[in-house]
Amino acid sequence: MLPLIASPGPSGAQYRLWDLNAAAPVEVGKIDLPVAAPIRKAAGDRFVALSSYPGYPIRLFGNDSTGFKADDRVRIGDDRLGNTSPDGRRLVLVAPAGAPERLEGWNLDRDLPEQEWSIEPSDKLLQSGERIWSVWFDGDGGRFATLAAGDEPETSKLVLWNGEANPPEVIATLPIRSQIVWYRAALSNDGRRLAHTPDAPDEVVIVDLSGESPQELTRVRDERQIAAHFANLAFRPDGKRLAIGSQLGVTVVDLPSLRPVWAMRSPGAVEWLDWSADGHHLVTSNANRTAYVLRLDEID
Repeated sequence: MLPLIASPGPSGAQYRLWDLNAAAPVEVGKIDLPVAAPIRKAAGDRFVALSSYPGYPIRLFGNDSTGFKADDRVRIGDDRLGNTSPDGRRLVLVAPAGAPERLEGWNLDRDLPEQEWSIEPSDKLLQSGERIWSVWFDGDGGRFATLAAGDEPETSKLVLWNGEANPPEVIATLPIRSQIVWYRAALSNDGRRLAHTPDAPDEVVIVDLSGESPQELTRVRDERQIAAHFANLAFRPDGKRLAIGSQLGVTVVDLPSLRPVWAMRSPGAVEWLDWSADGHHLVTSNANRTAYVLRLDEID
């Protein structure tokens, strides 16, 4: 199931959840929030609503016979953003800016989430205003990445973490030279590949993470199919395809050749995209308030 569309709800924002296993998408429930907030998958058929504002706590939603309801027993905190691993078992949060600044790790594979670690990173966490830009995971949370201020003024870097350690340990850092507002990244499901835009908003760099230190493999810049900046990157679960969303549409490239195998011009900018768990569907959320579910079996 994927949360696809946020629309005005009875008292804030309403999120609709869809099952993609049927021949056509089937709406299975709604989540109502007082304010718009990122929705992330949790373990099982549960979802986490992160916190975008002070005073609005992180909430865990489960499904019963009456629909998706918040579990009022869950107390994680407010004004925290981050991400969950694709399997929904791990949650990494960035605590509010202040002293001390910290990362928090939570185990969602329990009836009630449990905090497993809390650390003060040696590198200052990069924030937009008062909050971090994003957290990225591989398939099971064995590796994750965060943004941090760079070693020189006005620079930044991507920090790769070993999520299997408790607390996590830094594996490597990669410099980012482009404006951070345009930076995008994705980790492959097995954690062996990174796709990101460290130098330009319309150029993707593929990095091999399987060795002792990250090694750049190649770059892709398909100006015939993609224009402006890349809005989102997503590895297919099997790691053989990379989907790239932009202001003009979607391009899917083969890995490791980076040969474009499928492209679509969309009526509006693609603001977010991701693959279904089986890799047969690509889901996009678009600036014109539509969501597409694209079946892409023919590209294999």
